[in-house]
Amino acid sequence: MGLPRGYDKSQHLMEVVTLESDDGFETWKEISRQPWRLQHSVGSFGQARTSDGKFLRFVWACYSLDAATRPSEIYYRSSDNAKTWEKMPPFVSEHFAWYPHRLRTLRDGTLVLCAPRGFKWGKGTDYPTRTSVNLNAVGDLEMTLFFLA
Repeated sequence: MGLPRGYDKSQHLMEVVTLESDDGFETWKEISRQPWRLQHSVGSFGQARTSDGKFLRFVWACYSLDAATRPSEIYYRSSDNAKTWEKMPPFVSEHFAWYPHRLRTLRDGTLVLCAPRGFKWGKGTDYPTRTSVNLNAVGDLEMTLFFLA
């Protein structure tokens, strides 16, 4: 997907809705709903609840329309059942665009984050737009796995 440069999404209502199932995924209930403060329409795929009840969320900060958001600010935590979220310190290198895709809990409680990374785009980079490609490369993304104990 590639939206036109400068596409105005401000007229769209964008929210992150957190659902919970306690009957083996037969039914779902909404436990939280917030406006999407990063102001983009994609990028909150890696979420999990820890054994102590905290929610962790990893987002695609590289899509933020807020110039103050750094590409390394991908990690958020909630201690109140996903009602409010705290931005955690930078989790990854700022030299890349990160696309945290899945967060899973292993049987022993270890969390595994799957986060592809690619080249940043925009002014001062080799990629003037997000949809630019390096014709000499087979692929521009590199898969990274993080293990959180």
